[in-house]
Amino acid sequence: MLFPRKQTETNLVLAITPRISPIMRFEQTVDHWQFVPGQPLELFDVELKTEGKNKYYWNITKKEMPKTSVIDYNALIIFAKPDNIHVPLGRTPTTESPHLLLPDLYVKKAINVVKHATYLLQMKHLFRQVDSKHKTEPKRYIQHIIP
Repeated sequence: MLFPRKQTETNLVLAITPRISPIMRFEQTVDHWQFVPGQPLELFDVELKTEGKNKYYWNITKKEMPKTSVIDYNALIIFAKPDNIHVPLGRTPTTESPHLLLPDLYVKKAINVVKHATYLLQMKHLFRQVDSKHKTEPKRYIQHIIP
């Protein structure tokens, strides 16, 4: 998997669960997301490390279940039952990239893609690109978020 990098941190939490729940602050504003109690969940710490010059690897470790059900902002969520996704633990070699090139994950045949896609369509209205307006001034670049 390859994602454009929007942050400088090299560690993230990988969460595998079939469902999450939004906690709303206002009518269409999500305050945060949380795991649904009773749903299967597995968490992994994924950290990019270096060893010497130009030798990069992902270190993947299983994470303990959190005390609260609030999802970390640096979490990557895979909507599936944890039994259907195999995450190799330990070191996985990778290359240096300006993008976030994640380690290999393996999907088992029993996964129900249609069921998870249908679930995500129910939450589609909560996701949209943020509109912004750019303004350039001498020695300054301003970006305004448009509600």
